[in-house]
Amino acid sequence: MIASIEPQGVLVGDCSLQGERKRDGVFPAHPCGIQLSRNRWLFLYATRALRCYDDDHSIVYQVRADSPVGPVLKEGFLQRTVDDYDPLGDGSANVCILRQAMAFGVPLGARVGGRRVPHENVFVAQWSRSAGGRLDPATGTYVNDSKLEWGCIDAISCQFRLNAKGDDLEILQPPRKLRQVGYEQGPAFCSSENAGIIVAGLVPAVPFNDDLTEWATTMQVGKGVAALKFRFNARAGLYEWVETGPSRAGNEEFSFSEPTMARVDGAWLIAVRTRFLDPRQEPDWAGFRTRDRGHTGWIRVADPFREMPFSTIVTDPPRQAPMTIHRCADGVVRLFSGDFANSPYKARRDPLYCWDVDPRKFTVSHRHVVCDTVEQEIFPNDDKLQRSTCFGYVFPHTGGKVQYVAHRVMCFRYRAGVDSKAPPITPEQLERHAIHYSEIRYDRECAPTWRFA
Repeated sequence: MIASIEPQGVLVGDCSLQGERKRDGVFPAHPCGIQLSRNRWLFLYATRALRCYDDDHSIVYQVRADSPVGPVLKEGFLQRTVDDYDPLGDGSANVCILRQAMAFGVPLGARVGGRRVPHENVFVAQWSRSAGGRLDPATGTYVNDSKLEWGCIDAISCQFRLNAKGDDLEILQPPRKLRQVGYEQGPAFCSSENAGIIVAGLVPAVPFNDDLTEWATTMQVGKGVAALKFRFNARAGLYEWVETGPSRAGNEEFSFSEPTMARVDGAWLIAVRTRFLDPRQEPDWAGFRTRDRGHTGWIRVADPFREMPFSTIVTDPPRQAPMTIHRCADGVVRLFSGDFANSPYKARRDPLYCWDVDPRKFTVSHRHVVCDTVEQEIFPNDDKLQRSTCFGYVFPHTGGKVQYVAHRVMCFRYRAGVDSKAPPITPEQLERHAIHYSEIRYDRECAPTWRFA
């Protein structure tokens, strides 16, 4: 049980890389972190720019010492954005959007079943890539072309290891389009009949078998969601996408997207973000009518590679914001999202809450505040700011009573000419955009995620 959640402030306030700093109009956004060895950690994040809505920029990594919030030893790119991206091969020059990097793998020196394994120190990072639209060099902005974006979106994979000095990454397989084994060429990239597109998930893959040679995750494919299985190929020394489970689309009322998955009680629990197909049914954000609450879809399945039933749609918590689920160190699956009906500001994404999830009844309880931007004096209580704190990411546990959770903090304002309904963001407001973290304090000692020789 959670005793308290205590905000700790900024984890990543600015990027050190050329073109990715706040003076470039770019700030740190979507977080992820995994353990690389006993005393080395990987922190991944997507930077975000201010040229357009959801203008995710580049994928940046940090090697940190001692803990997920320890000192940075190295910062670099896994993939950098460009403004001349031509995914269709027609000579067009588009902004390349890179977002939501997640990673998995067995740390160097970690014991699995009481022994070290051949696939230790091989890690996989995955993120989404697409084209946003053409940059206007006169204004430094672009208008998102949603048809183009969703017509060419794909998932990217990169594999690497911690180098011998323990201060940087060594790339084993450079970033490339994610494809299932047997689908290395051609338009079909996996065995799913409904996979016209693929969008990387919002939480990392989790172990599928006991020796951790297989990992599973969920991604959006086509108009639905499906599970993907990755298996370590000892001969190649790399992980491969080897299996795709049956996909599950929405119905005549809802579409499904942004699936997240956790393993609990011998089953797989999948949460999906639902959207109304008829925009007239979407919640009225001006009046915040509680009868039009946001929805969450829940799927519980014994094996997501054999079946994917239709989700159970629930309205509690009343949310219409990004969400993630994590199995925390105390064994409880928790949902991280907003709650506009209970927000003191009637805001979709402020505060960021977490709830305990009943994995059988799909009910939630024990709501805790993870971040409140007004209470923490990050932003003033101003409706025009459209404050956002979301994408809660729970780090692997290091043991003891404290576990870390990171999340982004920002507001939806852009450069002049992009959003005429609100004034452009000011330098002072941009300075407040960052990745923050909090300490989850449990009422008992919890075992670490990894044990080392």
